[in-house]
Amino acid sequence: MKITVSKLSFSYENKEEVLKDISFNIDGCGITVLLGLNGCGKTTLLDCIIGYHPVGKERIFIDGRDINRYTANELAHKISYVPQKVECKIDYTVYEYILMGRYPYIRPGRHPSKNDCDIAKKYMEQCRIAHLARKEITQISGGELQIVSLARALSQETEFIIMDEPFSALDFSNQSIVVELIKRLSEEKRHILLTTHNPNHALHMESSAFLMKGGRIIKWGMAEEVINVTILREIFGETVCLSKDLPFNEVSLKLRRLSG
Repeated sequence: MKITVSKLSFSYENKEEVLKDISFNIDGCGITVLLGLNGCGKTTLLDCIIGYHPVGKERIFIDGRDINRYTANELAHKISYVPQKVECKIDYTVYEYILMGRYPYIRPGRHPSKNDCDIAKKYMEQCRIAHLARKEITQISGGELQIVSLARALSQETEFIIMDEPFSALDFSNQSIVVELIKRLSEEKRHILLTTHNPNHALHMESSAFLMKGGRIIKWGMAEEVINVTILREIFGETVCLSKDLPFNEVSLKLRRLSG
């Protein structure tokens, strides 16, 4: 699958541009990380790609086809999305909520098939939340809800998965689980585009990286090649340093390979 963004600019209600002349190609499987400060345009860019914000013709292409020519259901067969914040006030169970990821494949008026149910259960297992299946999503923690939202997106079984700050509500241990899950997905011939504030996530996942500042992509390439102290100080300020420069030991987790 291929996503092309061509000279994309975007503003809210004729205000100052949030995105400024963005162009890139993402082709095939792998992991791409959008890295930058709050307010630099990362989430807005994702919202344009998923069709949430309308864009002009010939600015975003999915497999060579202008995004404006896709129906919502057609786009749902191509791209799944994990939002930064999930808000749902209806007391669905975790299992019911994840099963909703199969709706693009269910004809109107029909019930989910056994295959749909099996797929939802498979991703609950992979995300290690099978024990939450009967809990109401209004009764689980923010971190648990974030992983549930990830399992729902995986249930769509799209080639392209977009995640907006997938680590923001996760505790230290669950961050390492999600990093390994994302790496596994890329090995399964999917492409994951995600946003983060933490450069270490891009480095741990051996991803490509787009570094954003002020609504522009200022540098791109493999994370290990483009992420360095100089560019991070340009984005995040002069306080960025290496662990060897710190007066204390940095704590990190050893990533483990998920079973199953």
